[in-house]
Amino acid sequence: MDLKPDVLSLLVGINDVNAIIEGKQEALDAKAFESTYRNLLASCKEQNPNLLIVLGLPFFFASGWRKDQYENWYPLTLERAEIVKQIAKDYDAILVDYPKVFEEAQQKAPIDYWIWDGVHPTAFGHELMAREWIKQVSKHLNFLNIYTE
Repeated sequence: MDLKPDVLSLLVGINDVNAIIEGKQEALDAKAFESTYRNLLASCKEQNPNLLIVLGLPFFFASGWRKDQYENWYPLTLERAEIVKQIAKDYDAILVDYPKVFEEAQQKAPIDYWIWDGVHPTAFGHELMAREWIKQVSKHLNFLNIYTE
């Protein structure tokens, strides 16, 4: 925040899920995750009340070496995604629905083409994410419209 940005874009939650699954001491349960997230955004908005906030939904898909871990990862990821949705509403933030993007992309190619290990996109997955981010944010920042045509 020292740079005093006009736009803050966050995609968080999946590392918290990983910490829980691995039993790390610093793991945050859903309540602590939400509290920490809200405190961060409150601090940012305090510094810049006109800050445009963009929140991405965390995601997990059964792909790569984590394919068999879906039952452990998905419910925790979904729980955090629901928290992010509510926070986005409360902060009037732009919400980027990355899980939906990857669900739709599976009509064109299997999930392993887009995400190589359940959480990390391939180059093709990153392009999908970038295009969706631009699509959503261009509704608020008109100069981005040149990338949506």
